[in-house]
Amino acid sequence: MNKKWVLEEQAQFCKRLGELLQSGYHIQEALQFLNMTDFLSKKSQWEEAISQLKNGKSLIFILRSWEFQSDLVIFVMIAERHGDIGEALIKGSIFINQINQHKDKIKKMAVYPFVLMIISGGLFFLTCIWLLPQFESIFTQSSIQSPWTLKLLLFLRNDFPSLTLSILLICLLMFILSQLVIKRISATKKHRFWLSIPFAGPIIRLYHSYFFSYQWSVLLQKGLSYLECVAFMHEWEDKPLYREMSIRMKQALSKGDSLSVAVRDERIFLNELPYLIEHGQKNGRMEREFLSFSIICSENLEKKILTFSKLIQPICFLCIGFVVVLLYVSVMFPVIQMLEGIK
Repeated sequence: MNKKWVLEEQAQFCKRLGELLQSGYHIQEALQFLNMTDFLSKKSQWEEAISQLKNGKSLIFILRSWEFQSDLVIFVMIAERHGDIGEALIKGSIFINQINQHKDKIKKMAVYPFVLMIISGGLFFLTCIWLLPQFESIFTQSSIQSPWTLKLLLFLRNDFPSLTLSILLICLLMFILSQLVIKRISATKKHRFWLSIPFAGPIIRLYHSYFFSYQWSVLLQKGLSYLECVAFMHEWEDKPLYREMSIRMKQALSKGDSLSVAVRDERIFLNELPYLIEHGQKNGRMEREFLSFSIICSENLEKKILTFSKLIQPICFLCIGFVVVLLYVSVMFPVIQMLEGIK
């Protein structure tokens, strides 16, 4: 448990290390300082990281061994090669904090409906186990026909164990088959599949547009050419999608296609990005266009995630309402039918 870095710890570490580096510390000195203060209670890992730095390992190697977020590793990789590592770590910590905040908001919005769903499920279970058998015996002893709601719930109660087991076995089999298939599918095909899903697709497209435009703005500011940026993308081991993309983009640029055409052919970015690239090529300020577009994508991405999180409660409440109505009908309908039979 001490070795696992949660998102919040990753953000805190990057922020603190970035501040120390900007204050004039060397990476090894900064880690020694964090080791003396035992920041985040990672004593053994500080010592291991310092030893690795002495043996010539890079900060990227250390972050990968700690299983840090791939986005954060790319931030540091670009800075380690072409820029200010301290600034990159601070920006990476801000990015990770944003992800963590969105996850916390979704969890908080889901807690209350989840508790209500558990309570509703408990009431449904008690009704099926305790109340419905009594109704069943009353209808069996009388000449009144059982209502369809009672038959349905009794069917679920009697066949629920075998039905649940069958569903679990089918899900397990589908999971195993999907894992076997996924291993053989390229990262590009996986992402294009997720893009076809209505709610997930727009968010994923926004994220890739933001990430690509921001990282390219940094690389272009450092004076790299398009081909050099593409070659550097191929080194992103933590991003298989971008490694595959770099091969296709390199082929497109080598045969004379423009960057806008190469980006449009990928089909995982927003439709506006190729037009923005064409505009940036005309005015000669591509890095500025990329940076401005990344800010817009980041703001829209946050809005999309907040909108999605706000849908969680209504959907959960609809499910809870359905269970409550089903319980009400299953109890009241037999009572009304028995009263009509007595009359």
